[in-house]
Amino acid sequence: TQANPGFSRGFAQETSLAVNPRNPRRILVSWIQDGRTTDTVMASRNGGRSFTPVFVPGLSACTGGAFQVASDPGVRFNSNGRIAYFSAIVVNNPASAAAAETGMFAFRSLNGGFSWSPPYVIQPATGQFWDLPVLTPHPRRPNKAYYVYDLRLPPDFLHGHSLFSSTTNGGQNWSPPRLL
Repeated sequence: TQANPGFSRGFAQETSLAVNPRNPRRILVSWIQDGRTTDTVMASRNGGRSFTPVFVPGLSACTGGAFQVASDPGVRFNSNGRIAYFSAIVVNNPASAAAAETGMFAFRSLNGGFSWSPPYVIQPATGQFWDLPVLTPHPRRPNKAYYVYDLRLPPDFLHGHSLFSSTTNGGQNWSPPRLL
């Protein structure tokens, strides 16, 4: 928490929700916790009556990762409900967009979000400001999913371009990002 200038105990923001299409009693919720200290995932087996907190390993320094903070979480289930995905930005030097070093991660879960794989690096940190990850599973092909995100360019970080990556094996591997 000392490395995170935005630390604010108990503050949560940017919530994401996923419901398993084959078993609606399985629900995942994620959000930015404590001012980007890490992203939190909560998993339910009973339609949201109760939730279990699940830390995503290797996401931020708080969960054993190399980056100071995490942001922009997203959770999704694939079309047959057997794979859950989690996507996020990891950040070093989070004090300003000009100094931030960001990367894009994807994780997968084979047990409804109660445990997660090590991170798959979609976009390594390059000293540029990568932002706004969105992971979308294919609606009919359970092993296919897509990941898009933006490169925001200085000096104003209001322009840039978007990149696209995909998986055909349930998130075990992802294609090299390509410019849209």
